[in-house]
Amino acid sequence: MGLDTFATGLSREETYHGGYSIYGSFIEELISHAYDEKCREIYHRTYFDGFYKLTYIGPVTEDEIEYWNAHCNDDLDILIFHSDCDGKFSPVECRKIYNAIKDIQFHLDENSIYSQYMLEILSIFKKMFHHCARRRVNLYYR
Repeated sequence: MGLDTFATGLSREETYHGGYSIYGSFIEELISHAYDEKCREIYHRTYFDGFYKLTYIGPVTEDEIEYWNAHCNDDLDILIFHSDCDGKFSPVECRKIYNAIKDIQFHLDENSIYSQYMLEILSIFKKMFHHCARRRVNLYYR
């Protein structure tokens, strides 16, 4: 099982199709590069326990909520907190997300297969959100 994305005008090769754990890793990389490691830890601690064994650990504290809100971008949070198994992004949401991610660069180990895959996924997501914003079509998660 995993996440499949699609949008009118994009081929299968131009969209993301992958496992939930890889998608979760991508979101964590996005958080650490767009925000910081503390935000990544808040996200990770809240939703994961161990190596991608999904376990709800508990609610975030008021201090963590304040920290997140002070350091994070509401437009990027649309993507971060979207369901990873179904739903859609409107063209307006796609524009907001694209503008939030277009300048993000992952600085990862060039010799790592994991790093290369994360860079590829980031590229796919930038292209998908740009396409949907520009063409005014929805992006679907299934």
